[in-house]
Order: sequence, then C-alpha cells, then structure tokens
Amino acid sequence: MKAHQSVAPDPKGAIPTERTITRRAFCRISALSLLALSPLTGCARTESHGDPGTYYLSRQSTFLETLDSFSPHMESLLLPHYGGRFGESVIRETRAEFRGLLTGIPFIGGDENGLTEDLVQAAMVLSFYRVMRRRRRPLDEVGRLVFEAYERLLGEYPGFLFRLGWSWSGRRNNREAAAVSQQRRFPGDWVSRYVEGSGNDCDWGIDHLECGIVKYLRQQEAPELTPYCCLMDLPTFSKAGAGLTRMMTIASGSDHCDFRFKSGAPTRLLDPWSVATLERWGKLPR
Repeated sequence: MKAHQSVAPDPKGAIPTERTITRRAFCRISALSLLALSPLTGCARTESHGDPGTYYLSRQSTFLETLDSFSPHMESLLLPHYGGRFGESVIRETRAEFRGLLTGIPFIGGDENGLTEDLVQAAMVLSFYRVMRRRRRPLDEVGRLVFEAYERLLGEYPGFLFRLGWSWSGRRNNREAAAVSQQRRFPGDWVSRYVEGSGNDCDWGIDHLECGIVKYLRQQEAPELTPYCCLMDLPTFSKAGAGLTRMMTIASGSDHCDFRFKSGAPTRLLDPWSVATLERWGKLPR
C-alpha cells in the first residue's frame, strides 16, 4: 500500500538503520508534537524480528490501541444512518473479530518490517467488513466508511509533521529496502523494486511486484476488499505532500503497483478502478 521510507537521524546522535514509516507511525509522531523526531528512532528497531509464533499476540494491546483510535470516527459515521446502538455493537464486534484474526496474520519480520503494520491495518479493515457483511451491508458502503473514517483520523494531526516525516525519506534507503524484499524471506511479504526517476516525470519510484495485503485478503477469502485498502494511499500521501502518482495496482488486476514520486506534485491515483470509485464517492481530487 505504500513505498518504503527511511527515518530521520536520532537527535541524540544515533543513526538508525533503514526502516519503513507506517501510517500509524505518522499519527504517533503527530500526537507527540514537539517530540516529533524521537518516535522515529523508536520505529527503527531492527535488532529482532520477534518470535513468529507469538509476535502479534505479544503486541495485542498496541494494535488494539490503534484500532481504538480509529473506532470513534467510524462510530460517528454510522450514527446518522443507523443509530447509536447499531454503531456501538458494530464497533464492539469489530474489536472482537480483530482479536480473533491476530494469530492468523502472516509474519513478515515483525518490528523489523514497517509493512507489518499495513497487514495489521488490513486485518482491522477485514474485521469491520466481516461485521458489516453479517448485517448485509454492501462492500462499497463499507469501503467508503473506512475511507472517510481514515480521512477524519488523519485530520486530527498537523500536516507539517507528516511532511517532515516524508522529507527524511531517501532514495538510497528505498533502493536498499527494495533489494532486501527481493530475498523473499517471508512468503506473505511485499516484493519491490526501486525505480530511478528522470527528474521530469518523477524523482524516484517503487514498484510492488507482490503485495502482502493482496496475499493476506486472498487467504482470508476477501480479495474484493483489497482495492479499497489501496485507496487509503490518497489521504496518506496527500497529507505527507509526497507527490504520488499511481497508475496501476495488483489489487485491480495489474501485474504490479507503480508508485512514482515528484516533489511539489499533487497526489493522484489514476488506475481506472480508483478513479471510478473516487468519482462515485465525490472524492476525486480536482
């Protein structure tokens, strides 16, 4: 769902190794405001993968905290259409569903791999989808609710901190991260390649040749949900001022996802499925 990103040097002098910065990390950075740089160092731990057998359960409280920060926005969107009792029960059941899914999330390196949190977030979306599907709510409605709740969550945090986090990204580190992914150490992981830009159409890019979320949601028999997860890149990279252009995704039938970044450019998701869906929702950037 995203390109690899590197992190800032520790203000105390230690220089962390290559890592990815996730959406949750951006939110954590923003919430800490004046201490914005210190969480970046914490996100850069690479000394341990964690135990594949216990990794997700050992971090259950942290992942539930992330879900809980998202839930009030979802509940506020459900309230006008379905009433408070409906929303409360959906949120409660989503939390229980997510706890049940934790042990089945593929291990892709634990704390060493920032895309682990993308898989966790996909499990959160899947949990909500299953709960709403039991209530016979349509997929597109679920996808739009998740998208709008995520927009509201991002709206709580100042954009300059997101841009600051993105500004620390480096081409060399992204190239290295893509090379590591090609070792295919974990079957459920992403596999990526770095793309050098010309400076005209883009500065640099990342192609995802394999997508962990596509694999996971296929395994969970919910591949139809995957393109909706991809849509979350629009508010994420817009907030970061990353200048993303994406023409295709694996989730919508292409053989790879193409992320291209150009400083100062708007964020655009131009694959036909994303364009049609965002236009239908009235979310297409003008």
